[in-house]
Amino acid sequence: MFGSISSNSYWVFSVGRAFLDGENCTNCTEQSPQLRTSFIGGPNRQTRLSASPGEIPSVLESLWEKARAGNLEKLEPNRCIDEYATSIQSNHRNLLLVSDDSFFPPSTENKFINGSHIYWGAGFDAYTASDSGFASNAYHWICSASHDLLNPCSVRVQDVKKQESWQVGWLCDDEGLCDLSRTPVEYCLSEPAQTHCKLHFEPTITTVITILNLCEFRSRSLRLYRRSSVRDTLVDQPFEIESTLTLLQSKHV
Repeated sequence: MFGSISSNSYWVFSVGRAFLDGENCTNCTEQSPQLRTSFIGGPNRQTRLSASPGEIPSVLESLWEKARAGNLEKLEPNRCIDEYATSIQSNHRNLLLVSDDSFFPPSTENKFINGSHIYWGAGFDAYTASDSGFASNAYHWICSASHDLLNPCSVRVQDVKKQESWQVGWLCDDEGLCDLSRTPVEYCLSEPAQTHCKLHFEPTITTVITILNLCEFRSRSLRLYRRSSVRDTLVDQPFEIESTLTLLQSKHV
């Protein structure tokens, strides 16, 4: 029997305040385009969200509703980084990174989800925690506003926290030409998650432990039996010991 703790996959989206203030989740049902991107002053990377059909619209609708109802936890940028800079995420789920609308282009020029106030997104896969190579960069989105693709985010995250402001992601034009975001994150709205600890019963491990315990019990029993036998022998033959001691004493006189 052994214990384990759950880890959550999640989505993170960079949004303007207008996303929260809208009467509805504007254009949330639109899928983000699969852009073939090139970057100004840095290496290319993909702008795509690998999700099942309808998954992202559903997450966005849910986040918008919970934000309007006040059911998301507000985190300041540094605390947000601390809470999400982990390869095993047990306390939080989906996340909104909220910024001032003035830093974004008009929604009609938004090439991520056109007509919306959702300007960038990324995902975290809980399964990456099982591979040390991927785990060190599992929360790459925290360090995404950088051209450094060689060092994992786990190495760079402290430098990100020291910056005057925290930016994430990038913005693209119609042709897929992108530039790193210069939009400061004002605060985060996090979806809390209940931590689930589980006890697992593994027959093979249990059998091995049981056998080892039996062997240890047998070994201790044998040691106790031998000690008891020696003690009984000493009690049953007191004169022989005394005689032996006397002879030894006489020999040295």
